Amino acid sequence: MADKQEELGIVQVLLTKAWEELQQHPIAAISSLIAIIIGLAALTKKGRTIVKRFIYWAVEKAKPSVPTQTLRVVPNTHERWWHMGKSHDKPAMQIVTSLHVTNITDKPVQIVSTIIKPTNTTGFVMVRHPKDDIYGDYPILPDSTSMAHVHFWIQPPIKRSAENFKGTVILIDQYGNKHKIKNIVFQSDPKEHGRAEEPSIPGESVYSLNDPIEREIVSILKNEVNRYKDCGRRVGGLGSVHTILEGKTYRGVPPDVRKVDSHEQQEILEDLSKVVFKSDNIQAILKIFGRSESTEEKEHYAGILLSRLAKDTEYAPIGYFIWLVLFKVGFHSRVLRVAKERLLGDSKYGFSDMLRLIDGWLRFAHSDFSDQDLDDIELFLDGVNEHTFRIKERINAIRSYRIAKGGQ
Repeated sequence: MADKQEELGIVQVLLTKAWEELQQHPIAAISSLIAIIIGLAALTKKGRTIVKRFIYWAVEKAKPSVPTQTLRVVPNTHERWWHMGKSHDKPAMQIVTSLHVTNITDKPVQIVSTIIKPTNTTGFVMVRHPKDDIYGDYPILPDSTSMAHVHFWIQPPIKRSAENFKGTVILIDQYGNKHKIKNIVFQSDPKEHGRAEEPSIPGESVYSLNDPIEREIVSILKNEVNRYKDCGRRVGGLGSVHTILEGKTYRGVPPDVRKVDSHEQQEILEDLSKVVFKSDNIQAILKIFGRSESTEEKEHYAGILLSRLAKDTEYAPIGYFIWLVLFKVGFHSRVLRVAKERLLGDSKYGFSDMLRLIDGWLRFAHSDFSDQDLDDIELFLDGVNEHTFRIKERINAIRSYRIAKGGQ
């Protein structure tokens, strides 16, 4: 009896101390209490089963969580095409698209693989560097949007030339999450249907030109053609023309990334101090024009460029370049007229790339355009069936912006 009373006294003392410990150090006390309960429960078979389940549950909760929602993907409206090519000397469909990819997590996300359905063909993906205009195996930073170029080679082909192809592109991140972009329509070039390979256009020889100014201008044009081969439509570039926007360098013009359901003005950049266009070849030709001493000389220099702005010349792919030079030196309406008459419908996308540069210039350098320039562009677009990007929308935005600013 005395032993029992002594045990009760000890328990009472322990409970008192436990209560004091709980009040002073609640977290440590609760942890100790749990440990004691687990220890007591382990003395029975049923208790041991409960303890095992509890331990398994705690281990699962302790594992680092893997995010299942990491990216939001929006297709680029203007770059989704395919054409018939060859892979290992056998016919294959080359499929190319660009995607705007936003990381919605607080950690960097890596795109590690891509698949296209219905063929389940594995492709390769290149993501833009977070700061520089280069592409590779780069992560998409938290709360940021980047551009991803995706390429596939489907072999054997499942479509004929001139037929559009509809597919679902799947991006796979480092966590194994699959991000589907369904029912993308890839346009095929209808001009390729039933057409033999185009004969190569012979290039002119600089040494055969007698006019020294013409020799200089043609040399620059030829250099631009080579620059376009390295950095052209395939990668979103425009030869030597590049853009620096808020410290980042872009080939050609920056992608038109838009905010969904936003009230903000998105057709034009209002603060033009954030952007700079550069091209060493443009500067070289402008120096030639700067040496002209009369209107007649300028007309002559412009004629050298206009005579080469045609779809049957080696300079067809760089129509954008000729437009920009002549726009800057005051021959805007004329270069638009000649391009519409002689370049429209070319097979080298020269007319389309010219429209792309006009669209970008309206967006990022709209102060360069007079009201008459805007009217000339609208007139120029009448009857043009090619995709005109957002040129008309930007013209309306510029006019509205100027009215709001009091005609500045």
